Amino acid sequence: MEVTYRRANGRDARALFAHEEASYPSDEAANLAGIVKRIDEAGDFFLVAEVDGEIAGFVNGTLTTSSELTHDTMSTHEPTGSLLCVHSVVVAPE
Repeated sequence: MEVTYRRANGRDARALFAHEEASYPSDEAANLAGIVKRIDEAGDFFLVAEVDGEIAGFVNGTLTTSSELTHDTMSTHEPTGSLLCVHSVVVAPE
């Protein structure tokens, strides 16, 4: 078994969303548009783990300039921020 890590890309969005949806309650899971937005806007903070070439999990976040974690800070990526807001940590059940 070989585990590798890489940045997420747009081609991953549907598979990442399926893992997100399976891992979180519906009122907490990001929707597909949210996954795509995080890949596009905060791709440096969206890491995918693969096992033998298949997505096995991911972690993603955005930056904020705020010193506190709030709903607003979790909704917007501020590239000049210094606080990383981690949104999802997902591992495939298998």
